[in-house]
Amino acid sequence: MITHLGSRGLAAQLYQRGLKAAIQATKALAVGEPENAAWLPYESEEGQEYWEALQYVSRWTLANHQTIHQRFLHNIDRESVVTIGNEHNFVWQRGDLFMHGKGATPA
Repeated sequence: MITHLGSRGLAAQLYQRGLKAAIQATKALAVGEPENAAWLPYESEEGQEYWEALQYVSRWTLANHQTIHQRFLHNIDRESVVTIGNEHNFVWQRGDLFMHGKGATPA
């Protein structure tokens, strides 16, 4: 069984708020930078709040996806053999780097 759970409503709202904050931050840091190149400094209060909100959405999405699988398996009286998660359209942090995995497979 393969399932997909999106967090489009919640995640889209978070993205829009983050984008607005990033545009404001970039205007203050880099005059003339195009809006599509906006960023939030990770060290800033807004950057930290955005990162924490991203982590919340990740945990929320995972919990919902697990619930879908558990309920389905319960309803058909079966157990899972293996579970594989594949977060996508998300940001991961590796040390000082932030990587955005766009599409169905993480970068």
